[in-house]
Amino acid sequence: MSGESGYFFTNLSCALQFVQDMNYASLKMDRSEFEAYTSGDLVPPLNMMNCGCNQALGSMEESLARLRELIERQHTLSSRIDEVERRLSAEEAELSEEFRKVLSSYPSEEYQKLKEQIAREEKETMEVCSLTSTFTNSSRSSAEAEEPEKMRDNATSTAVEQ
Repeated sequence: MSGESGYFFTNLSCALQFVQDMNYASLKMDRSEFEAYTSGDLVPPLNMMNCGCNQALGSMEESLARLRELIERQHTLSSRIDEVERRLSAEEAELSEEFRKVLSSYPSEEYQKLKEQIAREEKETMEVCSLTSTFTNSSRSSAEAEEPEKMRDNATSTAVEQ
């Protein structure tokens, strides 16, 4: 291999060898610190050149903190809603039971008797009213029937007189 491809291969081989041989002793670090960096638990401190990145990371951290807070509030709200629903269901059952009890005791016998008495009185009143109207109608009919006879009699007597 020669030329540019040989150059790239040499660089790649050296980088690969460096990574394979890298350990906490070769970097002069504590073992725990080395493992924290390689696992991603620790990140190297940023310098001033990465200032734009710092702002973006800061904004992202604020957003994540806000998101965590919102998620916590959502869970709290959800549990409160569940509690209200349970209470409403219990109160609805209690209220339904009370209505059943009240409706089973009503209408009372006294109410039934009053209702029957009112129905009888209304029926009697209707009968009296219908009898009165029948009597009035029959009186009118007989009066109307007598009127033409009187008119005929008057007409006959007038004709006889002439």
